[in-house]
Amino acid sequence: MAVEPASEMTVLVYTETAEAPEIFRTGLAGVTLLLAAGPFRAATAPKANVVILERTRAGRLLLEEIASCLATNPVPIIIFVACDTEGIAREAIRIGASAFVVDGCSPSRIRSVLDVAMERFSLYRALQDELKKTQDDLQARKLVEKAKGVLMSRRNLTEEEAYRTLRTLAMKQGKSIKDIAETLLAISDLLS
Repeated sequence: MAVEPASEMTVLVYTETAEAPEIFRTGLAGVTLLLAAGPFRAATAPKANVVILERTRAGRLLLEEIASCLATNPVPIIIFVACDTEGIAREAIRIGASAFVVDGCSPSRIRSVLDVAMERFSLYRALQDELKKTQDDLQARKLVEKAKGVLMSRRNLTEEEAYRTLRTLAMKQGKSIKDIAETLLAISDLLS
């Protein structure tokens, strides 16, 4: 996720204190703000590029809503609280909040916190994508190894010959070696 220019960004701000809307209007001038009061509910929250939650304190219910939001609509989430409850900040970051700021909701700090949170979110998403790709690649390698083993035992091939057979089938059928390995293993299971 690339950092968007301020003019194209929509920030959803849930506030709890009376002075907060003006603080965010000032601190995020030039950004489209959707201001809401009351409790944050992920299921009914409008779509935005960033979610900011301003609270006197955060609790377990808020953390559950953040986790729900990130599961359905992953966006940077920034939490501003007047005071921290023990362990909540750590847990908020662990479940995916991009920033947790205690006693620091002032117009002069909001934009820099937003920028850092967006960059942190972008890096976190890139790491998640890389991890997923690595896991998928490892799974594919396991399938190919298992398929080679089936070919080696059933057709009395060497490992190199088994791999070459998989590769040739993949090229002829215009599929990946992983897809050929999955098909071979499924057929092998049926014939066993």
